[in-house]
Amino acid sequence: MRKTLIQLGAAFALGSVFVSPAAAQGYAGAVLSLSKVSDGCPLPEKCDDSGRGGKLYFGTRMAEPLLRLGAFKVAAMEVGLLRSSKARSQGVELVDIVDEGELPFAVRNTIKADALTFALVGSLPVADRLALDVKAGAAYVSSTIRYEFDGRSDGSRTRNRLSPYAGLALQYGVLSNVRVGAAVDVFRFNVAGESGVVSQLGFGAEVDF
Repeated sequence: MRKTLIQLGAAFALGSVFVSPAAAQGYAGAVLSLSKVSDGCPLPEKCDDSGRGGKLYFGTRMAEPLLRLGAFKVAAMEVGLLRSSKARSQGVELVDIVDEGELPFAVRNTIKADALTFALVGSLPVADRLALDVKAGAAYVSSTIRYEFDGRSDGSRTRNRLSPYAGLALQYGVLSNVRVGAAVDVFRFNVAGESGVVSQLGFGAEVDF
C-alpha cells in the first residue's frame, strides 16, 4: 500500500508539472483493464498469467503541436501509473532427503510488474467526436518475483528499470470535456532472469480540467 501511495503521489506531482499556464488544457483519466503478463510463468506445470489491471493518468494538451502530419498532430504529454495483474506459475521440485530418497515438493512463483509511464501523445481524428490517440515514451518498471516452497515463502527479488512504453486509445467525446473509450497499454518487465511483456486492454474515461 505504501508503495502504491508513493507512485500515485509521483504521478500527481508530475501531472501538475505538465499543466502549466502556457498549456492549452490539462486532463486526467482512469482505465479498468484486462491484463496479461506474457512469459511470466517460469514453472511449467500450471500457469495463470491474466487478470485485472488498471491505469491512472494525467497530462496536458499544448496550445501549439510539437509535430503535425496532415490531420495527425502530436500536441500532448502524459504521465500514468499502470498496475498489472500477477502471473502465477506452479511446478514440482525433487529434493533428496536422507534415508528417504527424492521426494516431490510443490514450488510456486509469482511475478508482478507495475509502471510509471511518460509519453508523448499524437491524435488522429477518425470521425465526428471520435479520435485515435497514439502514445509512445518510456516506463519506469518495478518488477517483483516471489518464491514459495512447500507452501511457505522462500524469498523475493525486485528490479527497477526503464523500458519502452506504447499505448493506443480510441476515444469518443460524450460531452465537450468528457471522453470515453477503449485503451491498450504495453511495456516490458525484467526480473531475476525472467523477462516478458505486460499488455493491458481496457475501457475508461477522461475529463478535462
